Amino acid sequence: MIISLKSNRTSKLQVHLLFWILYYLLEAYLDFYWSRYQFPDFKWQIRLQNTLILELGYFLIKMPLAYSLLHVYEKVHTRNFFKYLLYALIVVIAVLGHRLFTHYIIYPYIYEATETLDGKHPSGFINGFVAFNSFMDLIFMVGLVFGVEITRQKNLLKDQISQLKSEKLDQELTMLKAQINPHFLFNTLNNIYGMALKKQMKLPMLSSSFQK
Repeated sequence: MIISLKSNRTSKLQVHLLFWILYYLLEAYLDFYWSRYQFPDFKWQIRLQNTLILELGYFLIKMPLAYSLLHVYEKVHTRNFFKYLLYALIVVIAVLGHRLFTHYIIYPYIYEATETLDGKHPSGFINGFVAFNSFMDLIFMVGLVFGVEITRQKNLLKDQISQLKSEKLDQELTMLKAQINPHFLFNTLNNIYGMALKKQMKLPMLSSSFQK
């Protein structure tokens, strides 16, 4: 059981680590491609550097959000209303954090520009459109994390069921071998012989000849 738990943790760590690496590369590529049109005057080296930095910063918001929601999903056992309320609260906090990081750090310090809606009009910290964009960015990531984890758990469960079936089959084969073991048969026949001495004389002669 302890070995199984360790294997489960190792599997989870490996799968999630691979996921976050691939997700980081995907997001970095998309942001780098988007910055080509948003900041056409920047050299590609600068845009690439900015993209890699800001995506690492977003991870400080996205990873706690993903694993907080996973923890609530797996560990918190309460009424559905309170569970959904907790989900909503976590997401709202994450969206606010996403907006704070984007509006007050990324644009002023990384892009050295003002965040705008259309390249001309400032967006402001809280705006329906940019808040929706932040929400969708986070929900897309959460959906991927849940999909990866649920798939991993289903595959792990299938492996455990297959292992249990194999172990049960091995146990049954071991018992069957024990039943056909010559010593087992010899001892059984001796017991029959001894019991039959008290009741019938023909039966011990038959079982004795069978042993030979």
